[in-house]
Amino acid sequence: MKTILFAFLGLLFSQFTMAQLKPGATTNIIRNPKIDPLIKMNLPTTTRQDYIAFYEQNGFSGREARYAQNVPNFVMPFADPKYVSMKVSPGHIAYITFNDEFGSPVIFWGDNANFYQRLGNMKIISIKVVPAGEVVLGFGGISTNIENNDCKRFFGVLKVKVLEKLANNEFIYCPVKIINKRIQNPEEPLNKEATIFNVPNLSSRNPLQNYVFSNNPVPEITTPVRFSATANIGDLFLVNYNAVLENRIYVEFEIDLHSAHKSGDTASDFSSNVKMNKKEYIRLPYAELGTFFNIGPFRAEGSPDNTVLASGGIYKDFLVHFIKQNPNP
Repeated sequence: MKTILFAFLGLLFSQFTMAQLKPGATTNIIRNPKIDPLIKMNLPTTTRQDYIAFYEQNGFSGREARYAQNVPNFVMPFADPKYVSMKVSPGHIAYITFNDEFGSPVIFWGDNANFYQRLGNMKIISIKVVPAGEVVLGFGGISTNIENNDCKRFFGVLKVKVLEKLANNEFIYCPVKIINKRIQNPEEPLNKEATIFNVPNLSSRNPLQNYVFSNNPVPEITTPVRFSATANIGDLFLVNYNAVLENRIYVEFEIDLHSAHKSGDTASDFSSNVKMNKKEYIRLPYAELGTFFNIGPFRAEGSPDNTVLASGGIYKDFLVHFIKQNPNP
């Protein structure tokens, strides 16, 4: 009886197996089983001080992934970085290279609560975190030939940028952290330049006082111009600390200044529009700048407003002065 039962079961199993191997048989295979969202993935972390941290949501919420030093082949740890935020550790800057058309690293610092807006549809290729150094510049004023108080009435724009020269001789801009004692937003797209002086035209309100000096003789200006009752005009840029030691930091000046002119209190040659012929750009190594230095001379040209009573051109040379010290210690 047992022999018959075993034979029957064996025959049944054989028929079932053959059915599975038939060409027309259907087999349901789950190739990508759904992972329980409650299962938390292990994200990278570090206890080092030179780190960069990414957060799953804006405002530094959600899960955190933390990296240190160099990440040559970065892969975003979150499947949907739609609202990712980011922090760079205090006292450091981070070079981030994106898969954009430029391929140049961009320097970031501080807390970037809405980093996703900068990221957009781009991907991060690599990251490098380094100690931050500081480049400080104060505005000392302008020196020129003064014949009348009108000669002190300058207008126009003066801007400063700081750049780092990379190993491949490419220059990249360094972010400005403080302008006239005000901390800047690290997420501001234009935080790579500082506007030192900005008076659109001669009739514009100019809050500055005591910023134009006689150039006979050329003065050594050691005190920055006042911006307000509590702050001087000047800026602090964040740079790679080692780049400072290696003399790879440069300062770029943008000068587009103009002035009024009058050769004396009773003279009839007043001019409201003595202008530079073109905007000037000057790039100098930061290491070669003295503690108190000037750039120029620059020349502005114009004619008297009343050309009937006066003839001949007006030429005005001037220097722009800076102080290589923290303007607001």
